[in-house]
Amino acid sequence: MDHEESSESSGPSMPPILPDELPPNVEYLFSTKTGSHVYICGTAHVSEQSASDVAEVIRLVQPDSVVLELCKSRVGLLLPPKEDDDSEPPSLMETIKTRGLFVACLSHFYSNVQDQLDIVPGIEFKSAFEEAKKLEKVCKVLLGDRPINVTMKRTWGALSTIEKIKFMYHIVMTSNISITSEDIEMLKDPEVLQQMFIELAEQFPSIMEPLIYERDMFLSQRIKTGILVSI
Repeated sequence: MDHEESSESSGPSMPPILPDELPPNVEYLFSTKTGSHVYICGTAHVSEQSASDVAEVIRLVQPDSVVLELCKSRVGLLLPPKEDDDSEPPSLMETIKTRGLFVACLSHFYSNVQDQLDIVPGIEFKSAFEEAKKLEKVCKVLLGDRPINVTMKRTWGALSTIEKIKFMYHIVMTSNISITSEDIEMLKDPEVLQQMFIELAEQFPSIMEPLIYERDMFLSQRIKTGILVSI
């Protein structure tokens, strides 16, 4: 989320909202090049608290633009569900046939989490989008993530055969475990998240680069250069 100031200022100006006045998991950055105030909101994709937090930040900061970690192929997450759509979601086997084994297993995992928590994954994106549209000022909503098909292809391709087998086994074995909203909120703790990344890197050394680091670089470079897709 970006709030712009004059780029001719000689030094950092006071942010419109001080970081300690905002929800936890919000980082504040100042660009000396553009004079922009940037607020980065750490979220979980299946967290009602995250949805509430991003809405609160947008209300308080009144940003000029909001960048979502989404690509064009996932814009459907921002739209309301079709009321007359009574069709059953595709089965695991159908998803494997149409989207591949890797995506199918991840979708299966998120589907089980959604059923347990009764939350649609990506609820925080929709919350940010709707809140930005409520502002009296014009606020651009921008997409900053790398295309999901590129990330999935690169991640799956980076794994060795043994890692692929281990990863699929891990997803299948953990997809039906009991999970609570408190568990999800705990994952947003920086120390817990860092430990989770360490364990992920230890078990699957090839996965961190395409799944995490490359996307971080892609998103930060897009924000830095302003090359973003407007909705």
